[in-house]
Amino acid sequence: PVRRARRVGRCDLGLSVGQRPAVGGGLPADRQRPGDDRQTPARVQHALFDRMAAVTISETRLYHYRLPFVRPLKLKSQTLVEREGLLVQIADECGHVGWGEIAPLAGFNRDTLEQARVSAINVLRKLRGRELPELPHLLKNGMASAVDEANEPSVVLGIEMALLNLWGESQVCGFRRFLNASAPDSITCNGLLVGTTEEIIHAAQQMTSEGYVSLKLKVGSDSVEKEIARVEQLRSAIPTQVKLRLDANRSWDFKTA
Repeated sequence: PVRRARRVGRCDLGLSVGQRPAVGGGLPADRQRPGDDRQTPARVQHALFDRMAAVTISETRLYHYRLPFVRPLKLKSQTLVEREGLLVQIADECGHVGWGEIAPLAGFNRDTLEQARVSAINVLRKLRGRELPELPHLLKNGMASAVDEANEPSVVLGIEMALLNLWGESQVCGFRRFLNASAPDSITCNGLLVGTTEEIIHAAQQMTSEGYVSLKLKVGSDSVEKEIARVEQLRSAIPTQVKLRLDANRSWDFKTA
């Protein structure tokens, strides 16, 4: 049985998933556009702050994942064949769930995955039974507003991500729609280009034919002159409207870039 929730959310508003509560107030009449009934971020925030009350974190879980790559990925001085990390799940008494991810990368993060795992387990254990911080405190102090614990950056990121998503879910609208009332349900992603120049150009042409509008090229493993030549060849081989991103993974200093 669901215990009494002190924060207004889906379970005690009787709303179904995707529905939003009616929001009153808003912009002055002279600043409203005719026919514009969208909930602006300011209106949503105002309404939700008025409705906020404490809610208790009832359950925390940590999942480990390991995803093999379709092809090896060279980053800086290492070649990756898989991506490994942790998924954080934090739930409240109403059954709302917030998700976060902890995925430190060797050579880039100062903490290892094992250190992050041990630290995350300790933090999640302490979160159980505590009240979810009010949003102003959560935005200002992050994880420290919920549990006073020094941790690795990757752990802080994952826990705070889960807490913010839980807050958004408990407020019906979701956190992305709290930040932007017109936030889309999906986003586009860029294609990733790795390999020899010939392989890169072939992959880029195939991706653009499939509808990709943005491509990311890994650079920094060769001389700057060769990298420039490769970029020029790629740029001339794909439509001009396709955006090209260059990712050196910290291999270049600012002047070189």
